[in-house]
Amino acid sequence: MATTWSGNGAVKPLRPPPPGAEMEAEISTSDAQAVFELLERHEKAVWMLYQRFAGVYESHADFWTRLANDEKRHVLWVNNLARMVAEGGVTFHDRGVDAAVIHASMSYVASTLRKLDDGRLTLLEALSAASKIEADAVDGSFFENFDLSSPQGQAIRKGLEQQSDDHRMTVLVELNKVRRGLW
Repeated sequence: MATTWSGNGAVKPLRPPPPGAEMEAEISTSDAQAVFELLERHEKAVWMLYQRFAGVYESHADFWTRLANDEKRHVLWVNNLARMVAEGGVTFHDRGVDAAVIHASMSYVASTLRKLDDGRLTLLEALSAASKIEADAVDGSFFENFDLSSPQGQAIRKGLEQQSDDHRMTVLVELNKVRRGLW
């Protein structure tokens, strides 16, 4: 059964809406803030991972730094969305934010950092890990779950979605270059 976010930090089963009810329901500001905090933690974890990769894989430092800077920008965008919701200028509708998927991705980032710290991660493996992280963000629809009510909020969400997809493609291209020895 799919899971969704609960404002108390728990993951709860997704239940189908009652007959005749709208598919999406506006969620409370406190639940929204909890979702944004989780997304912020995820983006910070990826940002830190890419910064570490830039320091370890010097031949690709510019590549990793560029991705890390984008992740830093993602943190700011998520914070802006959270602020707009907290101020009441934006509401959004929950289509089933899958907290378990985000937590799983955060665990994967943490395990990748441990491998890096232990010296057990080659450049090819780092690129493969980044490819998985970015694909999880896109496939897990981390950001498209929000149907934001303001044009500014929608623009931020679209930016997050687009950059996640761009990262996925950029990492795949670099991964293939390294696999073929073209770097």
